Amino acid sequence: DISEAGDQEVKIQLSWNPFEQAVLDPTKNFYTGTYFYPDYHEAKLLSKDKILASSYVHITTQGWHGLIMKSGFDAHPIYVDQSDFMKEDRLTISRDISEAYELDQLKEIFSVFTFSNEAIGDISGDDFELRATLKDLGYPSNRICNQTDIVIKGTTNSIRIPMSNNGCYGVTALKCSETILSGKTNDLSSLSTDLLSSQNIQVKTKNNELSIIVGENEPFNVGYSQPIGHLKVIKFIFIGFGEVAEFELTASNKSFHNEMLNPF
Repeated sequence: DISEAGDQEVKIQLSWNPFEQAVLDPTKNFYTGTYFYPDYHEAKLLSKDKILASSYVHITTQGWHGLIMKSGFDAHPIYVDQSDFMKEDRLTISRDISEAYELDQLKEIFSVFTFSNEAIGDISGDDFELRATLKDLGYPSNRICNQTDIVIKGTTNSIRIPMSNNGCYGVTALKCSETILSGKTNDLSSLSTDLLSSQNIQVKTKNNELSIIVGENEPFNVGYSQPIGHLKVIKFIFIGFGEVAEFELTASNKSFHNEMLNPF
């Protein structure tokens, strides 16, 4: 009931994306929004950028889901058929599908692989280990600084790990729960590597510390205080085309290996 808002504008925002926002009519009491991204979203009721109410919405997947964003704030992405991105031992979105999905005409491409499923709900985001082999498969244009992100969402907080080409970490930022580190003012160089070559990645949380190993680089460690909670979503985001192989997720009570690359 927002009838007492008067002339004050009230909006509903479905997720973090400001383009998934709608102004509400205070004379009515029902609104339907459509989610186009599998994820663990926090829907918010906003007034003058103040949060009046919020609620989590878990949009799940059956196994891995692949899509292509046409911009960083794309509200209506392109879904990729599972047969086009799911290979025997890897997830891959490459130039091979450009013609079928009319990608050549796009100025930007973000390849996204998402696992959003209750199968990982028993795993604590504060005590797990993730390993994967990632490879950037290039970009339609001659982009100098490329980036690949690992996003891990829990019931209460999230982790976002940016990996960049060598020399490009200054344009990235790392998030772990309440801790946010900008590459402008923090040395994130150990998260930089040759993304066009296959790189083994290790992510681990234990005792309120996040540890990241990218390729042969020295470990990058950062502490945090607010818990991540139980896992909801694992997401790999490539600027351009990319692939994920050798996936492994382990915890004290459960583990997933390469069979997780196959649909349930």
